[in-house]
Amino acid sequence: MTQAKATSQAIPKSNAPCYRVALVEKAPCPSGADGKNWHRYVLDGVRSPITGLRQGTMKEVTEYAQQCADELNLRASGKRSPWAPQQRKTA
Repeated sequence: MTQAKATSQAIPKSNAPCYRVALVEKAPCPSGADGKNWHRYVLDGVRSPITGLRQGTMKEVTEYAQQCADELNLRASGKRSPWAPQQRKTA
């Protein structure tokens, strides 16, 4: 079980991330899925935690969870996320 390390630096409230990786741990294979090496990750959020399952090494799943947290923080800050739909120009 890997816990995300907390920083000792205080982050100003306006720049404070809303989401962070709280936990990544080994998990059993979900029913209906194939393969080995499954992990469960938990993102602490503003309202409630977000839990997901992903196949891969601990490092790969931790990096994926961090990317998810970063994307959610971009959305929460009002900045454009790579996942946001492209705006169409009106003629």
